[in-house]
Amino acid sequence: MKENILNDQILNTVNKWGAIYLDDLVSHLSSLDFKTDLSRLYINRLTKKGLLEKISDAKDTRKRILLPKSVKDFYTSEDDVTQNCTFHAHDSITSGICLDITKFDSVADVNGSRHSHDPLSKKGDLIPDAELVIWNDKKTGLSFAAIEVEIQQKNKVKITNKLLAYSTNTNYSHVLYFFPSQRMAFTYHLVLKKLEHDHSENKTRDFGKFVFLFRKDETLKLTKFDTYQPLLPESQNTIKSIFRH
Repeated sequence: MKENILNDQILNTVNKWGAIYLDDLVSHLSSLDFKTDLSRLYINRLTKKGLLEKISDAKDTRKRILLPKSVKDFYTSEDDVTQNCTFHAHDSITSGICLDITKFDSVADVNGSRHSHDPLSKKGDLIPDAELVIWNDKKTGLSFAAIEVEIQQKNKVKITNKLLAYSTNTNYSHVLYFFPSQRMAFTYHLVLKKLEHDHSENKTRDFGKFVFLFRKDETLKLTKFDTYQPLLPESQNTIKSIFRH
């Protein structure tokens, strides 16, 4: 019975997020009271059965990424899977962060926006990497926050367009950006400050909803929310208001 529960947890988690680092999945299962060695054993069994695909991260070959069978079947060859490793690494970082923030009592739910890669989605659609559902104080209602994970530096035009789109979007009370380095986070911060200055007379734009976080140490083994810190000290109060125990 417990074997079926563990198998279901593994497959459901990987299928939901589309990609996840092996160590992050084992850590998540450990938080659900499954033993580490047992989790790794069952993951290996599911991989051997062809229900999961295991590939190496192109940037750090010591890290393994798990993909669901549906993703594996989408590609025509093993080479195609490997060539899209940057895409899978991005989704793995996203899933690691999102799984970790479910530990907060204020988090009602968090979902990955897998449809953001749907070729039928309209160009220019504002679709975040993940959507966070948050209980308001005293759980009297829900609000939503967008999660954006950046692993490669975008050009300033793309950064500007995305920030402007979010600034007028009323669906999200906050937009949380996660960066691999302080330098990249600061680049986005500079773009945001310029937009604030250029659009200071436009009251319909909310530039205060953005929170930029960067990874303290890129060599850390696990992708955890706590491994990121806000670029600006004043953002700490915003983070505390969102993520409450």
